[in-house]
Amino acid sequence: CNFLFSFCTSVFLFGLYLVHEFQKFPRESTEDTMKVTVKQLQGTGCDIEISEQALVQDLKVKIAESMNVPVTHQKVLRMGVALVNNRTLKSYDIKDGTKLMLLMKKPDTLEEAIHRSFLKFYTTEQADRLTKAFMEDFSKRMSQLSLDDIEQMASMYLQQQKAPQ
Repeated sequence: CNFLFSFCTSVFLFGLYLVHEFQKFPRESTEDTMKVTVKQLQGTGCDIEISEQALVQDLKVKIAESMNVPVTHQKVLRMGVALVNNRTLKSYDIKDGTKLMLLMKKPDTLEEAIHRSFLKFYTTEQADRLTKAFMEDFSKRMSQLSLDDIEQMASMYLQQQKAPQ
């Protein structure tokens, strides 16, 4: 369980780091930009300038900047179809003036994310047992940390984010 805890914690922190780094590098060029309208159900919305070659993930980063909705909480729809992050806007036939719907989704809990990861490699019964064991071990270890320990870990993580690549 110690190895599993360390491994999962490392994977989780590395995933956060990758999301942060991924958001730094927009992939679109300015030569084929278009304007799409993104609206929430509550009526708030914005216009986003983006390339038709950009990925849906790039659009979500721009939405996060404009509407202050974290990328992980976004679900973007076109005509009722959820857009997949690694596909281009052009692949969905999104053109200048296209209107998209933004839904806010509840982020997964740590337990849900860990369970989903285990399901990729284990049966449901095994994943349930591993998730339960992981969460028990994680809770035990977290309760043993002092506020100084937590502050130290947060400082190290923030320093890693600021370090030049």
